[in-house]
Amino acid sequence: MGPMQSYHNGSAIISHRRRREKFNCLTSHSVANDNPNLKIQPLEVM
Repeated sequence: MGPMQSYHNGSAIISHRRRREKFNCLTSHSVANDNPNLKIQPLEVM
């Protein structure tokens, strides 16, 4: 995670997506149906 954060300013986007992923866990039903890509994006970023 260290080298990745210092890679570029995109780390802010990654951390934001991490929060979205945790938010998805709480509202996985509604969010997953509306935005199925949210669960796939974090994997693509890594």
